[in-house]
Amino acid sequence: MKIGWFATGGHTEVGGLPRFLQRIDDRTRWVRCFPAVQKPGPKLGRAAPAPSDEGITGADLGARMLKLIRERHQPGEFDAYLLVDDADCRFCGDEPTAARAAFTERLALEVAQHLGRDVPVVVLLASPEIEAWFVADWSRGFRATYPRHADALGRAVNRLLKAHDLDRDRIEAFGCPRAGASCTTKLSDEIIALVEARGGRYSKGIDGPSMLKRIDPTRVARRCRRDFAPALAELRRVMTAHAAAN
Repeated sequence: MKIGWFATGGHTEVGGLPRFLQRIDDRTRWVRCFPAVQKPGPKLGRAAPAPSDEGITGADLGARMLKLIRERHQPGEFDAYLLVDDADCRFCGDEPTAARAAFTERLALEVAQHLGRDVPVVVLLASPEIEAWFVADWSRGFRATYPRHADALGRAVNRLLKAHDLDRDRIEAFGCPRAGASCTTKLSDEIIALVEARGGRYSKGIDGPSMLKRIDPTRVARRCRRDFAPALAELRRVMTAHAAAN
């Protein structure tokens, strides 16, 4: 199976997402359609998004995906498409799953209109940011990156979530409701502060990709049940259906 993927133009995603997708299914051919990557990156051996694509997210990412499909893709070129993005509290509210589903349906409709055929489209959101996945699979995420400070850092993360009336099983709601163009409180900013307070450092260009390569999608789904788990289940359903048909 061949899946074309589009992701937010971040250093973490560019560096770590290919390996993460292989962990979902290593028999699938995952093809990066966006963002473009500059090689070598600013640091030797580290891939980085092309300057023109860096930071593209949200509605802009969806628009870029449709533009590239219209300009470059032919019917039958891909068996499915995957959009990976930070939610940034776009789907806060009483029915965030329904809102995400409506967004996915609109995107799939526009893709089908261009290609002249229905093609599965799955939207995999990191809610509110990809750091939630690193908390969800703690042993392969933050614990593996900061072994000396892992216990203290874990307790600090639990206190942070409790201060927002949350726990690790509801981390996807962190930062809601949305304020302006982003969450009221940025999860990544809070975690960076907690890491630095314990003498560590957290780099989205170095530590982020390393954690994304290590974490287990199934373990993430056990904690991130609102947005991540349904999307992962849908992606696997698409793969199973394709295998059965071929």
